[in-house]
Amino acid sequence: MSEDQPTSAQPVRVGLAGIGNNASALVQGVAAYAQAEYGYPGVANPSLAGIAIDSVEFVAAFDVNPAKCGLSLAYAILIDNAFPQLDVTLRSAEQVMVSPGITVDDPVEIARVCQELRRSGAEVLLLGLPAETQASRLYARAALDAGVGVVNCSPDRVARDPEMMSAFADARLPLIGDDLASQFGSSLVHKTLLALAADRGLTVTDTYQVNLGGNADFKNLTSHSSAKRDSKLNVLRPVVGDEVQLTVIPSGGYIPSLGDSKVAHITINGYGWARVPFSLELRLVVQDSANAAGVIIDLVRIAGLALRDGRGGFP
Repeated sequence: MSEDQPTSAQPVRVGLAGIGNNASALVQGVAAYAQAEYGYPGVANPSLAGIAIDSVEFVAAFDVNPAKCGLSLAYAILIDNAFPQLDVTLRSAEQVMVSPGITVDDPVEIARVCQELRRSGAEVLLLGLPAETQASRLYARAALDAGVGVVNCSPDRVARDPEMMSAFADARLPLIGDDLASQFGSSLVHKTLLALAADRGLTVTDTYQVNLGGNADFKNLTSHSSAKRDSKLNVLRPVVGDEVQLTVIPSGGYIPSLGDSKVAHITINGYGWARVPFSLELRLVVQDSANAAGVIIDLVRIAGLALRDGRGGFP
């Protein structure tokens, strides 16, 4: 590790609920930065309050896929996932065994996850479940009972539940989410372009966004997309107002050959000087899980710091 890399405070201990592509990108990426000699390119915050990227420590893991349960995290992240295998050593992840996840609203299952979180010493539980499974709420309840903060990267309404948010605030535990804006995702780019058009005095008449992908999230979104659509509309609607025709299709198609790549098509139509029309069409291609990990790495560190400071709810 180079001398200009930040020194780390006490590592943030993280549990993972859902060992999918996002978990694979995050675990492998943390290991890659720990073993690299090139510093921290590709991230916004190499250090947060002294906590470096490679000071995030994974201590617990849960999944409902029988093929992953009982395996070490190092091997489980490579099963049924589209994120590529990086040339890194995952020694610490080899020590973490994947436990069966929560499948139903059963106090016994919730208590089992709670007990494992306590045993592992986890400070933050990262919820990376497929969209709209409703299991995110159950994991959040287990984390609350265990005294663990939560970062919800699924679009399930956990933090937007007033009762759940109040419970975390009262317990002085952070609850961050729901969903996440990717490091360089379609909603961010779309929002920026719409704001730029308004800033330059252009009038937008209609705009749409269609996303395509080949990972498990996109497969699930083909039939369960309402929460994801609402999340994107919440980002874009305030920029354009109610007069503009705005259409967002979170999953315009599940295309297995795309793997973990996401392809977004964004179109903006309108007019400028003397009502002369303009049209913008943009195609954005990203590695979906890496795009998520670049943001998640900050969220888990923020949640860990908030927990240590006793800041509950949405810090």
